[in-house]
Amino acid sequence: MVANAVLDKRIFSTEHHRLPKGVQFNGQGKLDVEAYLLQDEPVAAFKGFMEAIRAAGGEPVVHPGVLETLERKIRRHKMDVMALKHTIYTKGASSMASIIGLAKRALGSWWRP
Repeated sequence: MVANAVLDKRIFSTEHHRLPKGVQFNGQGKLDVEAYLLQDEPVAAFKGFMEAIRAAGGEPVVHPGVLETLERKIRRHKMDVMALKHTIYTKGASSMASIIGLAKRALGSWWRP
């Protein structure tokens, strides 16, 4: 009964709406920790999910590292979505209508392990 409450109903791809590979149920995203990062309050959303399992008659057993991992991912997600700002100080730039910047070299792709 708990699985039915979490997964809700089966969904199908149509010619107008294609689902990602492996997605079969409406509530499948509730099982993905990464999906909680997009919520306004990720920890509260995850705890709400645990309450939904209890309301369906289940007793969730969460590994102690899950909340630690979620909090670490929240911090990293906040840094990842932060807009980057570059400030250049030059003489006389405030009197110009516009400034054009040209990179001296290509930096390539950014990658972080």
